[in-house]
Amino acid sequence: MSARAAPPAPPLLIACALRIERAALGGAGRSAGGGTVLRTGMGPRAADRAVARALGRPGMERAAVLATGFCAGLLPGMNPGDL
Repeated sequence: MSARAAPPAPPLLIACALRIERAALGGAGRSAGGGTVLRTGMGPRAADRAVARALGRPGMERAAVLATGFCAGLLPGMNPGDL
C-alpha cells in the first residue's frame, strides 16, 4: 500500500483596507503566516475590485480570502474579535 501525498493547501489572500494595516500584517505582497497581504483601499467597491484582481492571477483561483482590519475596533462598544 502506498501513501498518497495530501494535495497542496490553497493559497491564502489576506485583505486589508489601510496602509497601516498592511504594514502590521507584514507589508505589500509579503507573506504573513503563509499568506499574501493585499491592501484593497477603503470601502466595499475598492475591496471587491482589488480582491477580484488578485483572485484572477494564475494560481489564485482556489485561494482562501481573509478580510482583516482594526479600524472598527476603535469605535465605542467594539471589542477585539468583534466582526
